[in-house]
Amino acid sequence: MQGPYLHSIRAGLVWLYGYLFPLETSLEMEKSDIIDIIIPAHNEELYLGGLLGRLKDFGFPSNCITVVDVCSKDKTKEIAVSHGVNIVSLSAKACPSVARNIGVKATDREVLVFLDADILVTASWVEYLGKLSIGQSSIYGDTYNLSLNPGWIERYWFTELLDRKKSYINGGNLLMSRSVFEKIGGFDETLETGEDVDFSEKARKLGIEIQFEKDLYVHHEGNPKGMSSFVRREKWHGAGDLRTIRDFITSTVAVASALFVLLHLVVITLLLFAPYLGLALISAIPALCMLVVVLKFGLKRPIKFLLLSLICYLYLLGRSFSIFAKVKKTIVK
Repeated sequence: MQGPYLHSIRAGLVWLYGYLFPLETSLEMEKSDIIDIIIPAHNEELYLGGLLGRLKDFGFPSNCITVVDVCSKDKTKEIAVSHGVNIVSLSAKACPSVARNIGVKATDREVLVFLDADILVTASWVEYLGKLSIGQSSIYGDTYNLSLNPGWIERYWFTELLDRKKSYINGGNLLMSRSVFEKIGGFDETLETGEDVDFSEKARKLGIEIQFEKDLYVHHEGNPKGMSSFVRREKWHGAGDLRTIRDFITSTVAVASALFVLLHLVVITLLLFAPYLGLALISAIPALCMLVVVLKFGLKRPIKFLLLSLICYLYLLGRSFSIFAKVKKTIVK
């Protein structure tokens, strides 16, 4: 099925879900008067309307929502305009950290709420936000949950990620006071990815409490639904482990990805010049995938373990592509 048709089907499913299960919770006007919701967006026509529609249904006025449009080539900006929200347009491509910081500068209210364009907030999220007293020494939020209609990779890989111990709050579901944001110093604009990990680490070093609130529940509609989108996602995320030599050697995933690349190169070479030895060494590749699964998730039931190992091959493949991209970029420089 072609991409545009699939996008239309997904958007329709989100609308249908909202129609069949109408939202009964709304935010009190007094609370919305002190909140600025900042949404960075680059080519998010598939998801942005769903998020803005939900915020409207929950009672958020359009003047408390700011979409930072990062030179989108699709209908992202038109969708934002149609919902009457504030729009900041960037003429050059920028990473999420830059877009979020610009969004903060364009607003002036006391409470900052960062959402990603491919997020869907829930009644639980709104209810908790309505009763939450935003302190001056904490940041609040939670990890992303699965999409409303999760694919098989989500159901296996991302469900396991949700069960892991949390160490940072996702940048697309993050709340704090403006003064806390300023104390932390905003998002590091040199980071293309992993800026939310860095933000939580800086907060922790300053003695600012990281409060994981399970009721701040959101769906991540942008989770990859297929193998190719999953590989692209991991290629993008892998760049964060390759900024410096120190980042690389302290990342178990980056080291495993380098070994993954090395094993493939050795196996291919041996298959050309010593086929039997190459065939014997091929088993080392799935063995590496299984080892990574054990390190990330522990031992699982046999069928689930095999499925996770298969997905792990795609995971390491995507991370390997980020290594090739880094090498290419270094050579070009």
